[in-house]
Amino acid sequence: MARNNRDMASKRRKERTAMGSLARSLLGGLGLPDPAAFQAGARLFERLYGERFLDQVVFVGLRHQSIHLRARDGAWKRRAQVLEAQILADFKEFTAATHLSRVIVSVGPLPDQGSNP
Repeated sequence: MARNNRDMASKRRKERTAMGSLARSLLGGLGLPDPAAFQAGARLFERLYGERFLDQVVFVGLRHQSIHLRARDGAWKRRAQVLEAQILADFKEFTAATHLSRVIVSVGPLPDQGSNP
């Protein structure tokens, strides 16, 4: 009986792992980011550039060999573009994402950062 319970628990763990891999694969196939990669990228960007950009430029994702940022307006976009080479170098160094080739900065409303008005 105890052995059956261990076997069942092991089988459930394998199924959960397989489902997690499947979900990440499906997200990638749809062009959607891996949530863990997004969180790591957002933390890194905030740690390295949060004070410099004063929450006026935020990390929005890693897609198609690019780091995607969003700036509040054109002036902040230009500030981020000036630092493109440094941002790329930092992401390559700290995430081992050597496939990244550019930084894309769009202008628009910033995503909600979880702050209360």
